[in-house]
Amino acid sequence: MGGEDAFYKEVGRRIREARRRRKPALTQDGLARLVGLTRTSITNIEQGRQKCLIYTLSEIATALQVEPASLLPIATFQFGGLNQALKHRAPKEKEWIISAVTAATLERNDHGA
Repeated sequence: MGGEDAFYKEVGRRIREARRRRKPALTQDGLARLVGLTRTSITNIEQGRQKCLIYTLSEIATALQVEPASLLPIATFQFGGLNQALKHRAPKEKEWIISAVTAATLERNDHGA
C-alpha cells in the first residue's frame, strides 16, 4: 500500500471514529445529509477509497464537532519512528504525545530554529 493510500485510509478511520464518538452519534447517512454527500460517499471516504476536497473535509469536521486538523494524520506519517516507539501505548496517549511533539516542532519552525 502506497503512502497516499495509507494517508486516505487514516483520514477515513479518523472520520469514522469522530462520527461514532460524536454526541449524539451520527450514522453515515446522517453525516452525509449534513455535508451534502451520499451515504455511499461517506462509506467510501471512511474506507479510504474516495478522496475529498479540503472544503468537504472542513464541512465534515464541522458536522462532527471536531477541528479539521484532528482528521489529518500528518503527525503519524511525519513521525514514523516516534509512532513505532509508542506502539505499546494506549491510542489516546499516543495521539496526545504525537500532537505535543508536532506542536513543539511547528512552534520551533515558526521561530526559525
